[in-house]
Amino acid sequence: MTTFRMSLLTLNLNKIDIIQVGPVEYECLKLLPLGAKDVHQSIIVGDKNGQITCITVKKKVTNVLWKHMTPDQTSVSAVAISIPVPGASPKVFVGTEQNILGMSKSDGKIFKTVETNITESLSGLCVAKDSMYLAGEYCHNVFVDDVDTFFYMADDRISSITLMQPQNLSKYQNVLLGCQDNLIRVVNEQSLLYECPLEGPVTALCPYTRTSTAVHKASNDLDVEKPVVYGTSGGVLGLVMMGDLTYRKGWTIEGSGGINSVAVYDIRRDGLPAIIVGRDNGLLEVYGFDSEEMLSIVPPNLIFQYKLNEAITTVAAGRLTAPNFDEVVISTFSGKVIAFTTEPFTAQTLQVVNAPAKKEEKTRPPSARKEVVPPPVEQKQEPTIQPTMKSVIVPAVTKQLEDLAKEVIKLQAQTLQLTDEYEKMERRVLATKPDIQIKSSLSLLPDEPRHHFVVSSSAPLDFISLQTDCYAEIESLSSNDVIMSVNPPTNTTGLPQNLSVTFKCNSTGVQSSTTRIEAKLHFMEGKGGMMTAFVVPLTEQHTSMTLTHHIHPLCLHRRKGFSSSNAQSDKPETDPFAQTETPNENEMRITGTFTAMDAHSWIHSCFDSIPPRIQGEVHHLEFVSAFLGTRFTVDYRKQEMIIRSNNLSTIAIFKDHLSSQTLISNIRTKISMNIKNETMKDVLVGVYPEFNKIASFLQQYEFLDCLKEIEEAEGDTSFFSDEQRMLLQSQNTTPQRINALRNKLEYQKMVLEKLYVDMCSINGNKNESKLNIVRQLLQRPFKLDEGISVFLQ
Repeated sequence: MTTFRMSLLTLNLNKIDIIQVGPVEYECLKLLPLGAKDVHQSIIVGDKNGQITCITVKKKVTNVLWKHMTPDQTSVSAVAISIPVPGASPKVFVGTEQNILGMSKSDGKIFKTVETNITESLSGLCVAKDSMYLAGEYCHNVFVDDVDTFFYMADDRISSITLMQPQNLSKYQNVLLGCQDNLIRVVNEQSLLYECPLEGPVTALCPYTRTSTAVHKASNDLDVEKPVVYGTSGGVLGLVMMGDLTYRKGWTIEGSGGINSVAVYDIRRDGLPAIIVGRDNGLLEVYGFDSEEMLSIVPPNLIFQYKLNEAITTVAAGRLTAPNFDEVVISTFSGKVIAFTTEPFTAQTLQVVNAPAKKEEKTRPPSARKEVVPPPVEQKQEPTIQPTMKSVIVPAVTKQLEDLAKEVIKLQAQTLQLTDEYEKMERRVLATKPDIQIKSSLSLLPDEPRHHFVVSSSAPLDFISLQTDCYAEIESLSSNDVIMSVNPPTNTTGLPQNLSVTFKCNSTGVQSSTTRIEAKLHFMEGKGGMMTAFVVPLTEQHTSMTLTHHIHPLCLHRRKGFSSSNAQSDKPETDPFAQTETPNENEMRITGTFTAMDAHSWIHSCFDSIPPRIQGEVHHLEFVSAFLGTRFTVDYRKQEMIIRSNNLSTIAIFKDHLSSQTLISNIRTKISMNIKNETMKDVLVGVYPEFNKIASFLQQYEFLDCLKEIEEAEGDTSFFSDEQRMLLQSQNTTPQRINALRNKLEYQKMVLEKLYVDMCSINGNKNESKLNIVRQLLQRPFKLDEGISVFLQ
């Protein structure tokens, strides 16, 4: 993997707030292409409230050309633009839950309604000529002349969709489906052409289109590879060369925050389109190439970066506010539409452009006005216009601004009057449902054994209360503008058994606009559970919205292999069901009166990121522990299932989970075990380095006070050892950090102790005296050979 970091930013963009609409989902904002007489592009944006809005910006004033509501006010999940023939007026297509609406560009009238009759909600839509390419949760449909013609079902959830023209000039486009099982699936009509494995779940796709002859031709056929830019939920941005039958991986760039949207646009006008990236943590990035040579190998440079305080859902580029300057246009989850323009602004001019947005930021919503004391009414003063501003504000715009100011004053007076009337009303308990959209995610981080928890809201948050019924540790990230309070109940060992934490957002000043909170959570494998978040938005009538996430028994295992029966990477070289001896792996063989779907449901309820449905008869899955690096593989089919792992504890956890599931479903199973005690060495090797490092530090930390007294008395530390001098340098370590290290050490002790108990339990030779010897070993730093001999005694 090629990792690239660049701190030199060479592109200057100025921020302009365009408009505020309802909550916007992924890829629900599009820029209409310029017409023959147009000098400004228009925006089409659809929100979760069911409203489609067409916007244009002229002379720095936002104009709403038209807006329409979807039938039954169903939320907008996809927006696509299509030009039937060259030179024709573009058509707007909007995807709702199960329907597609065709709308005209000029006035937004609906000229077509296609009822798809599919069972899943639409998540992606592409239109080319007379064909519409749809993506649901698992299903991909192609509608030709409004008729459902082709159908394909993916093995895992579809996160993104884009089109690629095939080299054989087929009537139908090749469809690229980015899926949650780390694959790009290339489909034509209803046939899977091939699968391209990548670094993580594919959440964004965009063809890298450019005018160039530097394309690669395969040696054996006429297949031409086309560059496609992709983004993953783990924050990896990359490029892959894709043809009709082959693919070739290019450069990759690691970053922070999952990628929600990717666009390609020549914003520097140098013939090499830049790559625009919108991330889940609010980071907007623009990458540019220095040369066309080795485009697929040499990664681009980071030329612009801007951080917002909420998730970016869509990025696009064009010419919106000025006819001669290119811009990046984005939408956020809360519904903000923002442009970043290349037009150079002076400080005074920038104030004129951003004046409406700045005023809007200072105005609190009526629901939260109770907590704010209104300022005294001041005498109206005429603003002083600088000379540089006179060139921007024309008389017509000045009159519009004056009319708007009068209307705002009138509305403010009406609002204060209604507020006074509301205060005088009788206070009663009312059942209300806030019109606020909230979403959350809990996913295993790609580079550490912790989960990333994110809550995003379309309205400012007041506080969030988080509770778990299983072991968990939490770490608030620096990006949060909140106060975190943790109250973990403890058991007799002092290790937290469950977690109770509250995030409080400050409701005064700029912090009142907090709409996104994220944290890192560390769970312990073995016992599943539930995590519940009670989210309270900052509204007049406080209403709690509940979000739940399941904690699976083997939640720290990351999926490595792919269950698709068509993928070459998941087919074992030998028959996995054959009675063969597997070196350095424990084996558990399960037989009984169960189906392949039953076996898959057991795996789905035990691991993260496993789809609930499968296709085919024989399946193979691979997992790697994010904590220890140990392996876990499972092969299953009807009436047979084989588990292999070099960590005995994971097999014991799965065995307990299997017993509870089969008891519920009343399925008879027979289990046979082939245990190799020497596999415990792999677990010890994984835990030993960090365990000894933390144990040695905490052991020496107990003598820190003594060393500090000697240093003060002698005034010289030259006779101290290197370790003692390093310990003195670490005296500024916070008590919170020390407690975190102690909890981490206790967690590792529990992992190693459970490993020994599982080995004794499976072998049927549980011995309390030997267990005490293991516990004594774990009370101090130990050598690896000593630990192996004690565990294998």
